[in-house]
Amino acid sequence: MKIFILGLIIVLTSFMYAQNDDWQFSGEAQIRSQLDGKSFFEKKLASQPEMRIRAGVKKTFLDKVTFFLQVQDSRQLGEEGGTISNSKNLDLNQGYIILSGLFDLPVDIQVGRFQIIYGTERFFSSNNWSNVGRVFDAIRFSLNSHIKADLFVIRHNMRQNDIYGLYLQKKFTEAHAVELLSFYDFTLPPLNSSISAPANELKQLTTAITYIGNFQNFGITAEAAYQLGDDNGQKIDAYLFSLQASHNYNPFTFTLGADVLSGNDGSSNKRKHFIHSYGSNHKYYGFMDYFNNGTSNTGGAGLHDLYFTLDWKLPQSKWNASLALHNFTTNKPGTGGETVLGQEVDLTIDYSFLKGTKISAGASAFFTGKLTELRNKSTANPDVKKVTLWSFIMLRTSL
Repeated sequence: MKIFILGLIIVLTSFMYAQNDDWQFSGEAQIRSQLDGKSFFEKKLASQPEMRIRAGVKKTFLDKVTFFLQVQDSRQLGEEGGTISNSKNLDLNQGYIILSGLFDLPVDIQVGRFQIIYGTERFFSSNNWSNVGRVFDAIRFSLNSHIKADLFVIRHNMRQNDIYGLYLQKKFTEAHAVELLSFYDFTLPPLNSSISAPANELKQLTTAITYIGNFQNFGITAEAAYQLGDDNGQKIDAYLFSLQASHNYNPFTFTLGADVLSGNDGSSNKRKHFIHSYGSNHKYYGFMDYFNNGTSNTGGAGLHDLYFTLDWKLPQSKWNASLALHNFTTNKPGTGGETVLGQEVDLTIDYSFLKGTKISAGASAFFTGKLTELRNKSTANPDVKKVTLWSFIMLRTSL
């Protein structure tokens, strides 16, 4: 497969120079080093240097057919066994075709492997922070009218699942928009008797609505979502609410927000904790990623995140900074009846070297709450750290 991809790149590149110069060639790089002290037990900080490189080529024929191919190498720096070994990480990141104006209507069809990003990225995101990123093998029909509408089907192997989805967006003005997203995530039956059935069976419908409004120097984003269905024999009854308000007072932007994700109460056989597997959780629930899936460090008790951010950006300046404060608690009582997970502080500084090229650095601290302490304490590890630390420095460029 990788030899085929390399061969295809060589052929396309040769063809590109033989034709008109309306081919578009793109490149991306993300090089990052992290100093990781997120463990609640280890006192040493672990260094994690990593790199992601992408190269792509795009061509549109007769304004009707768009072809795009992008390859990616993603690696932990120094992971090879020696200086002459090869980890063979090259893969097809995106590869798709778009047919525009299908049937002489404002309808496009996209098929292949591509990113799916909607709205605030809370439910569908490219997860660009990841050293790999997220793409989907999918087909998508798009209606481009006064209401934007997408119908999509995704095939993925996380749980041998298909996803059927609908996305609608209505812009009342440039400053006000409403979005509706509904998708059904379900486990596929085995294709034949030689394939074993999945260990867990999922039939889950998620429906979300988002309002985004801007009023001069004020902005509001409100989101609500509900999940129902069946998760391995458990009925699903879960919800999410989010409200965010911001005010711009140059050179500062102040934001106050709250997220509520439902949790299990222990008195029902229903699955009441909300799960969002395809969103940009790093963007919302603290940069230290303790609550990326909403359950790993809460025991399914849900999550409340009350947060405040302060962004600083001077006009024409190459520098900007952001400070975020989070207070994490659970939606339902957890171990020992406790609800306090902890507090997190995230500081990030960015420097724009050139257009498309940015250097970022950040540091975070997590102050361990009582519930987090109880969930991580054990006979082997009786002492849980009161404060954990994490930092990074990163170079991103897009050509």
